[in-house]
Amino acid sequence: MVQSLASDPTVTEALGQLWYNSSSNVWKVAIEGSGAWSAGGNLTRPPSTINSGAGTLTAGLVFGGTPYPYPPVDSTYSEEYDGTSWTEGNNLPTACHMNAGAGSQTAALSIGGKISTSDQVFSFEYNGTSWGDGGDLPSGKSLLGALGIQTAAMALAGSPAPTNTSAYSYDGTSWTEEATLTIPRISQPGGAGTTTAGICFAGENPAASPIEVVETEEWNGTGWSEGGDLNTGRHYVGVGQGTATDALCVGGSVSPKQQTEIYNGTSWTETGDLATGRAEMGQSAGINNTSTSWCCGGYPFTNTTEEFANPVLAIKTVTTS
Repeated sequence: MVQSLASDPTVTEALGQLWYNSSSNVWKVAIEGSGAWSAGGNLTRPPSTINSGAGTLTAGLVFGGTPYPYPPVDSTYSEEYDGTSWTEGNNLPTACHMNAGAGSQTAALSIGGKISTSDQVFSFEYNGTSWGDGGDLPSGKSLLGALGIQTAAMALAGSPAPTNTSAYSYDGTSWTEEATLTIPRISQPGGAGTTTAGICFAGENPAASPIEVVETEEWNGTGWSEGGDLNTGRHYVGVGQGTATDALCVGGSVSPKQQTEIYNGTSWTETGDLATGRAEMGQSAGINNTSTSWCCGGYPFTNTTEEFANPVLAIKTVTTS
């Protein structure tokens, strides 16, 4: 039965319902729309590319990167996000850029990266206040993907060749070499999920044409298998957020892309675009669902943040034409 109400209910209470608002004399309906991005708080640092992030929309963290202008200048920056504004945190022990990130705001992991032009083996652990040394990678890596949490993470592909199909797992103390990916991936592929159920997507395959990767690979804790293809191939994507059945791929490529896609464990679906195309940015990461996210910084050099909500719920006035 259609109700006549003096005031609108909350959108979650009324989702999918039609009612008559007797105060404004209009018909209304509550609807669920696709994901959308909106403006968030600016970083405190100068405009930067940031290859690493961790945490959630209301408890985020970014670290390392390259402040404007080019050529690259290694950064020790670390900043925390509360869903409204960024505040400066304690610095990384070593300035670096092109590092990967995983985990939460209070238990984050920075993996590899470059010092100047040299690929590094180090990883650093954050406890919510300060950074300390973690275990060293088996080989120096930069522009790599990552997934997981501080005590159960994976480092995926990246530079240099010929280790751009490598996969290493971390137990909170040391890294172990795992079965290799089937597709070479450099230039910051994305990752999501856990050390027993994860995915790796996007990146750049230097042996293919076009070089921008559309393929997704799925990890079951032992080996890799083929998953669904992205609708838009890209590299330099946001670090990746979610699980093997609910993941987010954002932006990417040096020619900056706005496209955002969501993975359901089988296929990728396009959702709302970024307001500003960007690559090499920081993004919320870790084993979080894709209902909320953020991305910040990136190329072209910026210190802006965008926030993602999925789905977008709204109350609409019914009109006729």
